[in-house]
Amino acid sequence: MKLEDQVCSLELAKKLKELGVKQESYWSWLKGDADYGDEPYLLGCTTKLEEDECSAFTVAELGEKLPNKIEKNNGVTI
Repeated sequence: MKLEDQVCSLELAKKLKELGVKQESYWSWLKGDADYGDEPYLLGCTTKLEEDECSAFTVAELGEKLPNKIEKNNGVTI
């Protein structure tokens, strides 16, 4: 299975960053350069993201970010 199929898409990663999700993931969408041809973003590992780069979360990492419970407006907990 390709790595791209195991992490969230670039579009979703950008949206999660925009929504304020803490950027802590093993994988990241990194800005490509001329050495890599036409690919504007590539998957890679880094300890520091540039402003236009974002975390490429795996399903497990996203699952860990979910709250333990969710309370609705009427006080019901799911």
